[in-house]
Amino acid sequence: MKAKRKYILVPFDYSDYSIKASLLAFDLANKFNIEIIFLHAYQDEESNVSEAANNAKDFYDKEIKAGRLPDAAYSFILRKGVPEDEIKRFIRRDEPLVIIMGTRGKDRKINDLIGSVTAEVMDISEAPVFAVPESVELKSFNEIKNIGYATSLSDPDLKAFESMMEFMKPYNFTIMFVHILESGEVASLYKGKIDYLQNYISDKYPNINTAFKLIPAEKSLAVELNDYYVANQIDVLAVKSNHRNIFSRIFVASLAKKLVFQAKTPLIVLH
Repeated sequence: MKAKRKYILVPFDYSDYSIKASLLAFDLANKFNIEIIFLHAYQDEESNVSEAANNAKDFYDKEIKAGRLPDAAYSFILRKGVPEDEIKRFIRRDEPLVIIMGTRGKDRKINDLIGSVTAEVMDISEAPVFAVPESVELKSFNEIKNIGYATSLSDPDLKAFESMMEFMKPYNFTIMFVHILESGEVASLYKGKIDYLQNYISDKYPNINTAFKLIPAEKSLAVELNDYYVANQIDVLAVKSNHRNIFSRIFVASLAKKLVFQAKTPLIVLH
C-alpha cells in the first residue's frame, strides 16, 4: 500500500478560480501543520513561468503577513508537459492527503464545467479530490456544516469514508447519507446497515452528526440528489468512484459534472 506523505496538492494555473481554491488549502495546511505543493504544468514555452510563480508567492506572503491568510509552508513545482499527465506522475510517486482544485462553472456548458484536467485527476487519483467551483464563496473548512454523501447502502465502503475523514475529522459538521432506492427496493431493507453506520461513526467520531435519507427514484439520479441537497442546504457533495469498474468510472464522472453544474456546490470525489 502506498504511504501517504503529509502534504496538500494544488494543481495551479494562476487563474482566479485556482487562487480561490488555494485559500482553502492554506486553511487546511495550517490546521494540520503540513505543506502545500502548488504544481503548475505547462505545454508551450512560457518565458514568464518563473515570474508568474514569484508573483503568486509575493501575493501569498503578503496575505499571510497581513493576517488575511493562515500561515502555512508552501512551495511551487513547475513542470513542462500535459497537466493531467504531470499530475498523474507526481501523485503516483508521492500520494497527497488531498488534492484541492478550482473549477470553472459560471456560464459553462456541462461538458466544460469541471474541465478535462480536473475530470482526469478525479479518475486517476487514489487520494480524495476536492473540487471547488469558481462561483462558490468558501474560504474555510469551518464554514462546511452539511456534507451530502451519495452512497450505495448495499455496499457501504468505509475505506472511502475514512479517506475523507482523514482531512475532515478536526471539523464539526453533519453528514447526510443519501441513497436512491431502485425500483422494487424498500427502505426497511437497509435498517441494519444504517444502524451499523450510525454506531460506527458515533463511536469513532463523536463530534460528527449523521442523517440518512432514502429517496425513491422518480427522476434522474442527478436531479434527485440535487433536489435533496438544495432543500437541505448542503455545503459539499461527496461521491465515491471505483477505478476497478469502468461503468462506475463513467457514471461518477458524468454524475459529478451534473451535480456541480446544477448545485454549484464543492465536490469531494473519493476512492
